[in-house]
Amino acid sequence: MTGAAETELRWMRAVQQTRSKRTQTTLLDAAEGLFAEKGLDETSVTDIAARAEASVGALYHHFNNKHALYHAVIERIREEMRATNAAALCPTRWEGAGIEEILRGYLTFTILEVGPSPILRLLESPDLRRTPELMDRILEVKAEFNQGLAELLLERRDEIGHPDPEVAVDFVVDLVAALSKWRPDHVIWPRRTNRMSDSDYIDHALSAAMCYLRTRDS
Repeated sequence: MTGAAETELRWMRAVQQTRSKRTQTTLLDAAEGLFAEKGLDETSVTDIAARAEASVGALYHHFNNKHALYHAVIERIREEMRATNAAALCPTRWEGAGIEEILRGYLTFTILEVGPSPILRLLESPDLRRTPELMDRILEVKAEFNQGLAELLLERRDEIGHPDPEVAVDFVVDLVAALSKWRPDHVIWPRRTNRMSDSDYIDHALSAAMCYLRTRDS
């Protein structure tokens, strides 16, 4: 399994078949990118329609207004997060894999695929924090993933040398999430790790997690 599972992890974006659904998806894609780049307030309906190569009338055919479109963008991300999480946490995917391989798959996916996409920027934006009902729905799905990842790691507690495996796994789940969010270019704080390649950064992050867990090979 080494190397295979991590390369198979992909963001689960649904493919729409009908012409109407494809138009709606194109509008959602355009809005997602613009909301991430400019924010909700600075993005106009005209901007979205132009990027989607659609008419403003077509946009209003599918969505009542810009805020309804924003809600639809976040709700789509939530649904895709849940589908992605289910695929990523499927026990058969990781059959025969150890903790190091699972964490490498997670870090590779979040840093190389999610990090450069508009998704992370949208989920960390002030716009979402101003919409608590949407924020709560996103946080619920993220909490479900954290719980699933912790359970996956604890199923391999025989690899963990830390005296309190439950505490150690909780810390490592938060650690790898924080390290993933720290990597993208849009993070404004100065970083000492900018000179590292993504692969080196993943290796160092993984080493830190494995050392803390006191795994057999760390």
